[in-house]
Amino acid sequence: MEPLGFFEEFQELAQESRFRASEPFLEGHVESSNPVCGDSVQLKLDVAGGRVIRFRYRFQGCWPVQGCLELLGGRVEDQTLETVLGFRLQEFFDSVQGIPASKRHAFSLVHRAFFLAISESVGGTAKKGYTNRA
Repeated sequence: MEPLGFFEEFQELAQESRFRASEPFLEGHVESSNPVCGDSVQLKLDVAGGRVIRFRYRFQGCWPVQGCLELLGGRVEDQTLETVLGFRLQEFFDSVQGIPASKRHAFSLVHRAFFLAISESVGGTAKKGYTNRA
């Protein structure tokens, strides 16, 4: 897969809302935030039969956070747990060309939140929301 240009295709992707939840999550989600910049992410994954069958998010923050969430949703929804658990942060960085150093935090935040969500979804302990503050 060809990397997306940061200020071209990636910025366009950030304007989509394919995986964005329209209603607040009441339970079964994780939250992660970056207290330095104020970005925050809520993720809810539905896992069944060893697959991520649904990926939904809510967020507050800069447009690269939404771009990361849309990019990640497209890569993991309907994929096996084995496949998505192999998705490394460096692969996330490599999927977009020309990421300014000041925006790499968005990728780290979303990647961390995703692995928390997988852990909580598989472990079944995300009953009323799980919070992680970096």
